[in-house]
Amino acid sequence: MAIKYYEFQHKNLVEMIKNNPLLANIIFQGKPLSWHASETGLKKLVEAIENEWLDPIALNHSIKRYCIDKYDDDLVWDYPGIDKSLSFEDPFIEELNKKFLPIKSEVMKIIDIAKKFPDSDDLTDKDGQWNFIPFFEKDGSPNRKILEQCPTIDSVMSRQNVNTDLGFAFVSVLKSKSNIAAHTGSTSLRKRYHLPIKVPVFGKSKIRIGLDWVSWVPGQAFSFYDAVEHEVIHDADGDRIILIIDVWPEIIPIELITYIQKNKDLLRYATDSRNSVAFI
Repeated sequence: MAIKYYEFQHKNLVEMIKNNPLLANIIFQGKPLSWHASETGLKKLVEAIENEWLDPIALNHSIKRYCIDKYDDDLVWDYPGIDKSLSFEDPFIEELNKKFLPIKSEVMKIIDIAKKFPDSDDLTDKDGQWNFIPFFEKDGSPNRKILEQCPTIDSVMSRQNVNTDLGFAFVSVLKSKSNIAAHTGSTSLRKRYHLPIKVPVFGKSKIRIGLDWVSWVPGQAFSFYDAVEHEVIHDADGDRIILIIDVWPEIIPIELITYIQKNKDLLRYATDSRNSVAFI
């Protein structure tokens, strides 16, 4: 029964690529979707199911996703030609910096409703805690109750192609002396922006992105790709508060993004989506 379910997924993938050939270029588990849609791709999918080759990181998030052809890298979704460089300058960074003061005012008004981030226990050290305030629900719908209190944040996001399908938009709060272990995001289809809101001590709150260490400075935004390994050190008393917004990379055609947003089953390929699951 399980194999038939995934055979249906494969058939659906073939049909989606036929309807939108741009999908063939998207990379899933290290190979383009055109390969996954082939007979070889189907054979390898069935092999993964028969051998129970499951993604261990996904399982930690209650996601049953098969590793096709014994895929063992953290990067699940990718796209050719993405420049995954750290950046301190682009029009969105300029806008975030320019509107820092009203954004900070809005964040501080809602900061008391922050709750524990789902990855807090897995990624922070024993005595640390990572809290957050999400601007969107798990299904991608706007959290209007919160956004109504943050008109500036709502406005800047409305002019961006925010990725709520494979990404997030939230206020991130690290409690005193809380570190986040080195980890790599599952997709390069989200470009992540950080706007530091509150940093207790300069130089004691910083993030490593690849080989680069960046100390957060209030009002100085930057962007990076969640698919690049990163870790956080917050060796100070007091909360470190950041606005985080994920957007779709500029290189991905808007027609392709629109198609994915309307056909979310694509993002569940090789994944048991018969039950309600969260995606990483």
